[in-house]
Amino acid sequence: MSNIMNNKNKVKYPSQYVVLGQYSVLQGDYDKAVDLYRKALEKMPCNRKVLYFLANAYFRKAVNDKTDKARSYRNAFCNYEKIIRSEPEGPISNMARKKMAELRKEVDIDLGE
Repeated sequence: MSNIMNNKNKVKYPSQYVVLGQYSVLQGDYDKAVDLYRKALEKMPCNRKVLYFLANAYFRKAVNDKTDKARSYRNAFCNYEKIIRSEPEGPISNMARKKMAELRKEVDIDLGE
């Protein structure tokens, strides 16, 4: 799998970026996941599921990486909002709302430290 991630010529379909992004999340490489999800969104800009994966990658990056925590939280929040605005009553929007509530709790905990 890592050979594919290092060789951009092998990625022929946008869905491959999504799979590679999911692999990167499992490996804890959230920066790589964000990059791959963004590439997928360049090819599929209206795909709410990919946007959700991107928001989750930012959220997990914020939780696990202390260096750029505030920016990652903001990026996660903004992407969850985009999902909700694009389809207020869909199942992905409902998941985004739950993640936003989780994110708010996480930020409150961090502000209190």
